[in-house]
Amino acid sequence: MIYSSAVVILIKPSGKILMQLRDDGGGKPIDYPNTWCFPGGEIEDDEKPIDAAVREIQEETNIRIEPGSLIQIFTYDHDETSEYIFVGFVPEDTVAKVLEGEAMEWLTFDEIAQLELAFEQAGVLPVLKPYLEDL
Repeated sequence: MIYSSAVVILIKPSGKILMQLRDDGGGKPIDYPNTWCFPGGEIEDDEKPIDAAVREIQEETNIRIEPGSLIQIFTYDHDETSEYIFVGFVPEDTVAKVLEGEAMEWLTFDEIAQLELAFEQAGVLPVLKPYLEDL
């Protein structure tokens, strides 16, 4: 089955980026257990990718963002999924609640580059780097 998902990369003025640690599935098999990823999820049948991005970030972190504040920077395919990648800039005092997954952390680009990333998201890093250069 081919499906699409929306991924949101939230960036603070300090350059810290929100990352989600996936859990182990709690006894249910999940893809990429105990690995790090940018928050996001499946685009529902009646949704545009941007609307899914806004919904997913709120469902997973309780952070509310406006669709106009997101920039789509990249789309890539892996497994049987098309990933729509969005960047959004948030205030330094933005707090992410852990509503899905094991943990949320604000990390630097260099810290992220050292992690085992889920969903082949390491391929997003070269596209993301230019958005951090002027911070």
